Amino acid sequence: MCAQFNSDELTFFHAIKAAFDASGLLNPGKNIPTLHRCAEFGAMHIHAGQLPFPELERF
Repeated sequence: MCAQFNSDELTFFHAIKAAFDASGLLNPGKNIPTLHRCAEFGAMHIHAGQLPFPELERF
């Protein structure tokens, strides 16, 4: 998700979460998963020391 959506879209996701869970009772502290919690992380392969999409921020 981190590479799939831009910052405006991620901000919108956070706003929706806040609208439906203003008290933060549902999955507290979790909004949009970061790469280390995504399934993408386990599927990431490094070939010859080259990461895919090197221009993207790594978490």
